[in-house]
Amino acid sequence: MAGCDFAWGGEDPNTVRFRHGLDMWSIPPIKVPGEQTRAPEVMIGHLANVLTKEWPTGITWRKQKVTMLFCDSAGIAGPVVIRLREMGFSNVVECNFGAHSIDPKYKNVRAMIIGRYKEWLQSGGSIDPSKELSDDMRHIQVVNYVPLQFEEKKLLKKRLGRSTDDLDSAALTFYMPIVLPEVQRQAMGYRKEKPFVPASAYS
Repeated sequence: MAGCDFAWGGEDPNTVRFRHGLDMWSIPPIKVPGEQTRAPEVMIGHLANVLTKEWPTGITWRKQKVTMLFCDSAGIAGPVVIRLREMGFSNVVECNFGAHSIDPKYKNVRAMIIGRYKEWLQSGGSIDPSKELSDDMRHIQVVNYVPLQFEEKKLLKKRLGRSTDDLDSAALTFYMPIVLPEVQRQAMGYRKEKPFVPASAYS
């Protein structure tokens, strides 16, 4: 799966990060400068390529397409997501960071996905050697514990001197659990049955 944090234009980059299970390092992140994406068509092209291409999953002999792309609903998300769906990509989901969390222990969606990202790291998740990504998680501060809430992005950006696009795009991959297509088919009864072989006393 992949997460895309959109920029509002200017100095902040649009950032796409990929995750497969505990692996967030095999596929390098994609970063597109914000000043190049004031027109939505640019990111539509980049994300269409992300959804069309087959990516390595950490197992060198196996590649697969992105199962689900989660997009931050801010910035140019609206027209980009609409166009991608018109192009036939149904596996694109918008994520509103400020919406109420479906998990009561978190204040909002942003707290939920960052909290899940932290738990994933503690359970053995691996990331690429990105100083920005590790610094984003190290420096973000909790402002409320029950329910859990993190400081606003603009405050963190002011302290770090840059936007936390790496953290946000990585955390977006934890918006909801995804069941792989082959697992879905099995659950719906589409398992490939073994051929019937009559039993005999000599088998």
